[in-house]
Amino acid sequence: MAGMPSHTTKGTPTPVRPFRLFDVKLLPPKLRQNFKLTYQRIYNLMSEATGLNFRTTDMNLEYIEKTYDIAYKHLKTRVSYIFQNEKYKPNDWGLGQWTKMTSYSSIMKLGNIKDGAKLPRQTRGYNKKRTNKGRNEKPTPSLPEIRRNEER
Repeated sequence: MAGMPSHTTKGTPTPVRPFRLFDVKLLPPKLRQNFKLTYQRIYNLMSEATGLNFRTTDMNLEYIEKTYDIAYKHLKTRVSYIFQNEKYKPNDWGLGQWTKMTSYSSIMKLGNIKDGAKLPRQTRGYNKKRTNKGRNEKPTPSLPEIRRNEER
């Protein structure tokens, strides 16, 4: 949460920023992809919890545990299907499993109605009808139009 402000490498001060302050564009490509697909997704989901106030000074064990408990309770409300299913053991999961089980597709496939209702609206145009927008292209005819033209 506070990073590692007093970190040194070979005697040179090299402070490490907290994850929430990372500029992803500055990370090397492989590390950037791993960070965006795992750490950042779970962090963003947990940081949506109400009642969290992040600070970088005066950090103690009590503050860290309190903040984690608030974020974990929020996680239980967002993906309740994970905690209701007896065969899942979320306390033993690594970051990759958490990322997989909290993804949009996993919640839609395995989650309950409440979990699905809390998801943001899917923004990609998977279900949109594609149209040709080229200068001389005609729109793609639908199947009934093709059959009508064949009958003529």
